[in-house]
Amino acid sequence: MSSGRAGRFVIAGVCALLGACASGRGEVVFDLSDPAGDVRLEHPRHPGVGQGTFDIERVTLRRAGSRWVLEATFAEPVRALTDVRLGQDFAEPIWPQTIDVYLDVTPGRGHVEALPGRGVRVSAAEAWDRALVVSSIADLDADDVVFAQTIAARGRTLVATFAGDAVPAGVRGALVLVLATSPSGDGRVRPVAPGGVCHVWDDQRCTLAGAGPPILDASAPIEASRPVALSYREGSRPDPVKVPIVFVRGRLVGAAPVGAGDADKGQLATLYDAAGQPIASAVVLDRVGDTVTLEVVGEVGVEGAREVVFTDAR
Repeated sequence: MSSGRAGRFVIAGVCALLGACASGRGEVVFDLSDPAGDVRLEHPRHPGVGQGTFDIERVTLRRAGSRWVLEATFAEPVRALTDVRLGQDFAEPIWPQTIDVYLDVTPGRGHVEALPGRGVRVSAAEAWDRALVVSSIADLDADDVVFAQTIAARGRTLVATFAGDAVPAGVRGALVLVLATSPSGDGRVRPVAPGGVCHVWDDQRCTLAGAGPPILDASAPIEASRPVALSYREGSRPDPVKVPIVFVRGRLVGAAPVGAGDADKGQLATLYDAAGQPIASAVVLDRVGDTVTLEVVGEVGVEGAREVVFTDAR
């Protein structure tokens, strides 16, 4: 992880920042809405933060001239936190929200694990190719991640711009996660742990209360231990080829028949139940003939696993 720095936000002049307010909307990659009042976790009391601070209602990604614009609207006005200590002699204002946007571009390829500190995975069929991150602290060193160049507030909306090459052509699906920015946490996001009164934005007092991963809100349901689903345009959700599971022995799972070259040692996969819902991730351990043995990732029960989908994860 590289050294962090903030200073990426602008308080005023959103139209000048975008350079496109008068020119209308450009190409829209996605426009997602999310129910109000569905924040999963509770943040300790802080003068500048309420539950609505992280309650996302709508997210859009569109082109504006030579750049891309992400607009995230929350239930409460977006306010910066002042004098957040990022080091012993270094304090700056930051936005309390960190926003991840995961984009699925190439069928059957991509990353299954979310970024560090997020604690979730997506299914193999919906693996992501590019992650856009809106954060005051551009300090995450990971593959296929692009940070916002600028961030500004407009009422209840956080507006971020990205370089013209940040969004690949042919985006199929998207997942949006809302987290709490941390000066020093894993992936620079706030963990879930016992917390107290949040007079200052530190990791000792400013933890999140609740259960599961440290995601306050998202564009898809967050269920314990299960892969998170991306959103797709109507009729475009992936319909992957699934391989039957022939045995389950504790954390070991066998699948067959698997064609030559379809699954290699170390390759990731997603297990599905009889209803066709993803229930767990697994990694390929070995192969004998057309049968592949996998080990389940994480502490999840897979007795109901019926099928598996492999991904060319990178």
